[in-house]
Amino acid sequence: MVYAFLTSIISAAVIALFSGTSLPQLVFSLWHGIEGLGGGFLHMYELLLFLGLAGAYNGLLEEMNVIQPYLDKWLQSSRSLTGDTFKTLLATFLITLIAANQTLPIILTGRSFLPHWSRNYGKEELARVMGDTTMLFPGIVPWSVLAIMCSTIVGIPIIEYLPFALFLWILPILTMLVSVVKQTRKSKEKQTAIV
Repeated sequence: MVYAFLTSIISAAVIALFSGTSLPQLVFSLWHGIEGLGGGFLHMYELLLFLGLAGAYNGLLEEMNVIQPYLDKWLQSSRSLTGDTFKTLLATFLITLIAANQTLPIILTGRSFLPHWSRNYGKEELARVMGDTTMLFPGIVPWSVLAIMCSTIVGIPIIEYLPFALFLWILPILTMLVSVVKQTRKSKEKQTAIV
């Protein structure tokens, strides 16, 4: 991600220089932003500081293995697709509340739940549940880097856009419904096979 940001900044600077922007003007714009459009390092240093601290915090959480033992213990009592979907959804949401970015919930959920899901339902089912929850929850947690970036880009405070982010609220509910339907079908197939 750092390389992508640096590459885009350098590419934009090179294009600006070839388009006739002077070097002092470019440096001024990088520091103060573009008049009327905002931006610039001066206006984003708080966000960059937050990103750095969030990365360090998440690194400590993962390195010290703080959350993993609780997830392992919690999964031992799981017996159904619906129950496992709910547990994965809830664990992902709780991890997202603790973590300040989108990466840690994806890594922890995938690493923690993959053996259980592979053994009982298949990797595809875990991918479906994670795609509908783990990828979206950071967008609705106000202190998450993803939510802050979305808010900054759109220019609307997080609390104001959350009620209108229907996709972020509805998709986890739909994935629960899909799991209920799949479990019901599987139960009916088992009953039909017994008869």
